[in-house]
Amino acid sequence: MHLELRIDFGLKVLFGSVTHRLRVVKEGAAKVSFDTKNLVVRDVALAEGGKLDWGTPRSHPALGVELEVRLPAGVKPGEEVAITVFYSTTPQSSAIQWFEPHQTAGKAHPYCYTQCQAILARTLLPCMDTPSVKATYSVDITVPSPLIAVASGNLVGSKASTTNGAEWTTFSFNQPVRIPSYLIALASGALQKAPIGPRSSVWTEKELLDRSVFEYSAHTEKFVATLEKKFPELPYIWGTYDLLVLPTAFPYGGMENPQLTFLNASLLTGDHSLVDVVAHEIAHSWSGNLVTNATWRDFWLNEGFTMYLERVLVGEVVAGDDYRLFHIFLGYKELVRVISDFLADGETNFTSLRPNLLGVDPDDAFSIVPYEKGCLFVFYLETIVGGKEEILKWIGAMYGEHKFGTINVAQMKGSFLKYFEGKVDGKVLGGIDWNAWLEGTGLPPFDPTGLLQTKYSQECDGVVKKWVQSKDGADLAESDIAHFKPSQVMFCLDELVTSSAMPISHEVLSSMERNYKFFSSNVEVAHRFIGLALKSKFPPAVEAVAKFLPQHGRGRYIKYLFNCLNDYDHQIAVQQWKINQQRYHDVIVNAFANKLAN
Repeated sequence: MHLELRIDFGLKVLFGSVTHRLRVVKEGAAKVSFDTKNLVVRDVALAEGGKLDWGTPRSHPALGVELEVRLPAGVKPGEEVAITVFYSTTPQSSAIQWFEPHQTAGKAHPYCYTQCQAILARTLLPCMDTPSVKATYSVDITVPSPLIAVASGNLVGSKASTTNGAEWTTFSFNQPVRIPSYLIALASGALQKAPIGPRSSVWTEKELLDRSVFEYSAHTEKFVATLEKKFPELPYIWGTYDLLVLPTAFPYGGMENPQLTFLNASLLTGDHSLVDVVAHEIAHSWSGNLVTNATWRDFWLNEGFTMYLERVLVGEVVAGDDYRLFHIFLGYKELVRVISDFLADGETNFTSLRPNLLGVDPDDAFSIVPYEKGCLFVFYLETIVGGKEEILKWIGAMYGEHKFGTINVAQMKGSFLKYFEGKVDGKVLGGIDWNAWLEGTGLPPFDPTGLLQTKYSQECDGVVKKWVQSKDGADLAESDIAHFKPSQVMFCLDELVTSSAMPISHEVLSSMERNYKFFSSNVEVAHRFIGLALKSKFPPAVEAVAKFLPQHGRGRYIKYLFNCLNDYDHQIAVQQWKINQQRYHDVIVNAFANKLAN
């Protein structure tokens, strides 16, 4: 497909067209349908000229409006048809987030970016918005000078122009590898770039560039090269691997757009402690981008495997296999907390690896469950087939078999059983409870605690015990965790918030903040401690959360903290929501539209 777009920052609209080149595969084909939502379609025509009949026969509140186009009479299987849709987005197009100059780091120019996962591409362009359809794409993006545009593809060139006295620049990109619609990505702002490796650069605003280079130059190439070694038959196929550091209002930690990973500026800790997010997005270059989940019901096939590979990379590059196991344990502890919260709210469907999404926006089901429960399943399979290297050989073989395509659960299961037939005892393979893992709700039928004990978790156990047994916090000291990695502090807080010691006394919480400075810590630590303090009805947490909420927009922080604040005091939560909701992405706003409306 080819896009021609002009960005109008004043109207918060993209004007342009998309041309789909389609091959007819069925005799008697008479029409083709595209997904749209919050778009204004002006006309539809053949690319080489000639009008086409079109209409919008169906609509759905979550899924949008079907654009149905009548094909030219007499098209035969094997023939190609190029259909151009002339359209514009609207300010309600959820794929696009807009920032006024004062909301950016530089304060001088506007900024926008797109986020199409899961089914928001239909609010950016008319398309077949499902992961089972993959296509190459190119795009010409025209932006007001001196702004820069970037996209998830190769930069082909740029061209300056003048219209009615205004200066514009058109940036052209192409992506020659077939990708699903959710990986189409664009951004524009006062961007600059700097190299961070032999095939990588980081893009961001000038004010964040030095911090971004420092944060990511040490590990990025090592992560890519390490995974290439793990998959010797599957080299990194995308050419360049660049990063775009976005404003903190970005609703995710990272997004794996090909050749241009989007990252949240909240991750710029200055100590490389959250580079696991980069490892995760790099792993997606194989798991998700090269081989994609065929449906959103099987989102875990993207994210569970990617989380597993992320932890392989963290172990190989950062701190050894014990550290990999510790990160799996950390994820398991968070999974226990999240599933407990789901079940407490009466929600079971979204605790399954394969939730029922019929008529549901997949974003409504978004949580860490497909990530952590999926990763745990892959780790469980590792334990029964002979270890990490054996499971990696299978993953590489599976991806080799399905590269450039999609995969479903039946294909994954079939690949696993075929690969390990004769390598693993048949009784062991026959003992895998696939239904409990894939369809079951709640926690999976596997407690990994005994297999994940390392020096990192043992050190944490001592600190958590001290916190739980402390009567007034007088025995706590900065030295308790001075040598800890941030992930160990996260682990301790996750242990504490799910312990029987909850709620924690205010004297202990005061001592924790006084000695450890958790409220102003690493964002992953800070949001955990603020949530813990709110759950314990600790008044200083209200001021802390009021400072946190306008500075960040990542969903896992904002959703958790608003839920905690709502339980603490509904009216304070409503007040904070009214203050901050305008800076959040629609995927966050929609989650709380009813709960915090008044």
